Amino acid sequence: MEDLASLLATFHRELHSEILELYQKFYNYILELLEERDIGFSIDNFANNNKDPKEIIEKVIEITDLALMTIGVPKAKLSAALKQFKNNFEEQPKNKRNYYKDFNKYLKLYIEQLLLEILLEYLINIDSSKMKKLYLFDLLPHNFISKLDKFKQEHDLQAQISDLMKEDISDLTNYVNPSDFTIDLTRMRADEKIGYKPTSQLISQPKSITQEITKTFLSFNPIKEEILKKFIIDKDNLININNINHEFFDLQNLFYVISILKMLNVPLPFKVEKIIYILKNYINEKIFCSSIDGEPDPISNYFGLSILSELNLLNDNDIINVSDVQLYLESELKNFIPDKLHLNFYSILCLLLLEKSEELMALKSHLITPLLSLDIFSNKESINQITDIFDHLTILKLLDETIDLNQFKFYTTKLINLITQNNNFCQTITDSARLLLIFDLLDLKKTEFKICKNLFNFITKSTRYFNSANSNSYFNWKNDKIAFTIELRMLFWALIAGFQYFKLI
Repeated sequence: MEDLASLLATFHRELHSEILELYQKFYNYILELLEERDIGFSIDNFANNNKDPKEIIEKVIEITDLALMTIGVPKAKLSAALKQFKNNFEEQPKNKRNYYKDFNKYLKLYIEQLLLEILLEYLINIDSSKMKKLYLFDLLPHNFISKLDKFKQEHDLQAQISDLMKEDISDLTNYVNPSDFTIDLTRMRADEKIGYKPTSQLISQPKSITQEITKTFLSFNPIKEEILKKFIIDKDNLININNINHEFFDLQNLFYVISILKMLNVPLPFKVEKIIYILKNYINEKIFCSSIDGEPDPISNYFGLSILSELNLLNDNDIINVSDVQLYLESELKNFIPDKLHLNFYSILCLLLLEKSEELMALKSHLITPLLSLDIFSNKESINQITDIFDHLTILKLLDETIDLNQFKFYTTKLINLITQNNNFCQTITDSARLLLIFDLLDLKKTEFKICKNLFNFITKSTRYFNSANSNSYFNWKNDKIAFTIELRMLFWALIAGFQYFKLI
């Protein structure tokens, strides 16, 4: 019997764009109904002191349920779904803007879950009336029903599902993520509602990043003293880093300084007002850019968003417009070019920082396949293959933490050749740190223990970070902006790699 999880994955892969279009069409339909009834469902209306968010929410739910009942969803079904919806939304944010953001997130999930049930009911011949009503209201993608019928003919989904269901299709859909049709098989088994032996660990909700490397990218927490003792760092120079030439603090360097000080558990030497002043030199029309007159780019947005996140200012609309940033990032990934690994890496990190993992998961299906088949060594424009490999593997893990990277262990030979050429382990601290992280991603820390140990010793013992010696020379972190950037970048990556390896070494 064909595996149900695999079958649903096939369904999503073949019709993912149409499924997303259906979700968006119905959501837009709700927005149109709200507009017709003069119910302002927007960030501005939630933030307006004259508006009561709870009153707006009640009206939005009322209109949403009315629209769902119009296409044939029973009131009893809506009552049960609405109870779960409100349970998910019971912890209200502190300010009205977050109130809107969180409610909108759960509203979309509420709608998508019910549309998912309608889709599956049609696929297993339980009910076709709701799909017909969606067609009459012009809420279906072009030729969607004919594509569903073709899929039904090619795959016996009914036989797969009917044996697993209890009295209602929701016995199954409670475990299916409407964004990518993955099944939480582990929770299925734990609940003992459906007797199905899991073959893999699939997650139904937006994925958390369990790998420590990806956790570190999204949140820079203090590193334990036992790790820091392995590094030679002139901490006093970092504590007094505010005395450096202020022209050195561009967006990139400010990001590195804040991240490093956070990892070292050193208080920021800047006032928030000063940081915001610097940031505003890199914002064009409420989106981060390389300069105030420049075009948006993913790397600048990651640096800027990360700084705002550390300062708990991500939702301050006076600094940036989160919705505009999100639309920009999604457009970058929709026009996806796999070879642009470094930019894609930062685009994905940005969406995760914005807690837009639901949007990222919607994009995931068309991102992973070309990445799996990408030959990075054929890219003649590659500047640094170590960075390319690191970006490639990390992007895949960010998109799907359960992905098996064993197929990329052939990178090991390439990496060892890079490491040992000219009888030198590596030319830079930054490359050495990334190599350590690559070996970690490929689960080769123990297999390649000797190489990892030598690389670890190189990043911890071969240099004194922010050393005052030779401070009078021209090319020194105190006197030259480029040297300052290099010093910051070295320590940033070395600390992240050290966090991964200190127990092993």
